[in-house]
Amino acid sequence: MYIAMFNLKFKKMKTIALILAFLTFFISNIYATDYSSVSDGNWALASTWDVGGTYPNTISDNADIANNDSIWLANTGIKIKAGILTFNQNSILYIPFNDTLEVDSISILNNAFLYVEGTLIVINGVNMINNSGLNIDLTGNISVGGDFTGSNNVDLIVDGAIDVAGDFTLGNGSTIEGDGSITVEGTIDVPDGADPGGVLPIELIVFYVVQNFNSAIIKWSTASEINNDYFTIEKSVNGVDFETVEIYPGAGNSNVINNYQITDFNPYSGISYYRLKQTDFDGNYSYSDVFSFNYNLTNTQLKLTTYPNPALVNENINIKIEGISSTEMVELRIINQTGVLVYSKQLFVSDINMNNNIELANNLEKGIYFLIIQTSNNYIYKKIIVK
Repeated sequence: MYIAMFNLKFKKMKTIALILAFLTFFISNIYATDYSSVSDGNWALASTWDVGGTYPNTISDNADIANNDSIWLANTGIKIKAGILTFNQNSILYIPFNDTLEVDSISILNNAFLYVEGTLIVINGVNMINNSGLNIDLTGNISVGGDFTGSNNVDLIVDGAIDVAGDFTLGNGSTIEGDGSITVEGTIDVPDGADPGGVLPIELIVFYVVQNFNSAIIKWSTASEINNDYFTIEKSVNGVDFETVEIYPGAGNSNVINNYQITDFNPYSGISYYRLKQTDFDGNYSYSDVFSFNYNLTNTQLKLTTYPNPALVNENINIKIEGISSTEMVELRIINQTGVLVYSKQLFVSDINMNNNIELANNLEKGIYFLIIQTSNNYIYKKIIVK
């Protein structure tokens, strides 16, 4: 009887605790405060904000930095929390070394600027609007729990580190500079040439699989690599459950094109799927797109021939494709050594082989390029040089 009464009391206590937790959450949201800056000033001073006697310092306190206002943390090892943080036009926020700001999410509007020497923790996402800027000093780091999204003409200077759990996207005209790192667990979509310093993880130019008699050859190329420890080549019979084919060392840090190749001596019969996993020295990793591959013992080896190679500027490049039906439609692409697509066209194999004088070099400047032929289930590429 005593034990039964104890259990009853315990259940009541748990119920009361749950009710109290709910009431705490409910009340904190009812009494969430919206702050707006009224002048330049220290974040931790009540006089900086329009709510008398206090400043934003809980995750339910939304902070709005007004047009043209400059706000800074105290530079005393302080840690401050806020909810939704909004930068209005021409506003500035400075987070000094040793200080930490934790917020729910951030919106940086036109011409606003964020400067981070300390630590910024964003529980959800960051959204930068046109012409806004972000500067992360050598000692600074930003952790983003969601997506990092930038509109057109956004400027990032990254000498420290950004860790993004979601996707990383920048619009046209945006730039990335600096010697730091951006680690992205999701997808990366930035304009061509936006990251000349190689702040982002590896830039994968091409990843494909071709059959070579009784084996599958996996090839890939990178335009640059940052803190790249190793690659893991994986395959799957259904596109869902993957197994490791091989682990291959990366180049660490590189700003030149690196070409890789391994052989799978036991490919699955019929259609299977391959993908590339890239792992940094700190353990962060990302995946390539999945490549479908049709292994058939009756297939002949796909072969691509180009001539002349090297070619002169304004000289035609002749192409011949073997090992595929002449009636198949393929996509012909040319990318430069930084991974930028400079030519793309869909053609029948017969047109390529019969015309034999496709004017590819007419639009190419001097340099190194990759000519890629994509079939329905294969890739093949050839390096071409224009002198």
